[in-house]
Amino acid sequence: MPAFDLETELSSFEGKVTHDHAQNGTVRLHYYAALGEGPLIVFLHGFLDH
Repeated sequence: MPAFDLETELSSFEGKVTHDHAQNGTVRLHYYAALGEGPLIVFLHGFLDH
């Protein structure tokens, strides 16, 4: 099994996605988006101070 190189994996990931923010009233969400194959997967996270 080849060694796992975190920097290479992160660089590859960052090159395939975009990220931005969506504002809804006082709520600001940070999101990543990518086009690919398979079912849609949505991850949302937030913190009260963001």
